[in-house]
Amino acid sequence: MEFTVKKDKEQSIKLDRRQLLDLLFGRVLSVEREDFVGICSEFSEYIQEKRMLGQMSLNHLLTIAFATGYYYRIFLEKNEVDITDSKGEKIELVNQDSDKPTGKGFDG
Repeated sequence: MEFTVKKDKEQSIKLDRRQLLDLLFGRVLSVEREDFVGICSEFSEYIQEKRMLGQMSLNHLLTIAFATGYYYRIFLEKNEVDITDSKGEKIELVNQDSDKPTGKGFDG
């Protein structure tokens, strides 16, 4: 599988699955987001409560987590979502290196 990213009409970059994953992991690890931490914690509790972990292969678990992340992004893009912490304070979804909301695109 290969991913061709068109930067403009004349320039494109080809990435294989490993290169794309390396870019995505680098981005995820460079930006700490409270919403990710909270949802991942809830995901862990959910699969333990439902006793699903023993029924899943590692690949199945990772596929579900990856797809959940995709649909979470769609949810944020398609809806006007305010996220608040346990104290009721609004959590701003902003990249550390940009003033663009993280829910609106991947520019890395």
